[in-house]
Amino acid sequence: MSQLTKLNLFNNSIGEGVQYLTKLTNLTLLSVDSNYLGDKGAQYLSELCNLTHLNISGNVLSSESGKYLSKLKKLTYLDANYNNLGDEGAKQIGQLELLKQLSITYNRIGNDGAKCLSKLSFLEILDLRENQIGFQGASSISEMRHLKELQIGRNPITQEGFLLVKSMPSLTFLGFRSSTRNELHGGNEDGFGKFQF
Repeated sequence: MSQLTKLNLFNNSIGEGVQYLTKLTNLTLLSVDSNYLGDKGAQYLSELCNLTHLNISGNVLSSESGKYLSKLKKLTYLDANYNNLGDEGAKQIGQLELLKQLSITYNRIGNDGAKCLSKLSFLEILDLRENQIGFQGASSISEMRHLKELQIGRNPITQEGFLLVKSMPSLTFLGFRSSTRNELHGGNEDGFGKFQF
């Protein structure tokens, strides 16, 4: 198994058993969605330094997990929906300079977190639905020059914030509605939403 490069462990309640994955150093794609990993599980996963794609949604992560996720410097895709990362966790995730696709819905992210995420210069797809982002956060996001797709529904961004993000020249898709959990993941069995391998 040490040669595995892709692994999907969706909804297996593995908890801290995730520590045994650290021996799989060739992993580049990992889905551990809905496994109750907690911050300790995120700490174990931070040892998988070759990961480029990680789905860690629904794992009761707090802001502490942000510092562990920020160690995964090769990540280009991160799905961390349905956690509790908050602004501090978003600040840490904002250090993942190679991210192109980030889905971080339902995480209590506010204006400060949005400002940190807006500095991800390679980000092309961003899903921030169901957070606490207001006008200031929308203003920060509107300055992202390479963003092609933005989902920002169910945030109190105000009409002025809406007008700012609506006028982003690089956007090809802008979503303001909330979706079911299955829709967030694109209904794909691979656990990586609409990302194409």
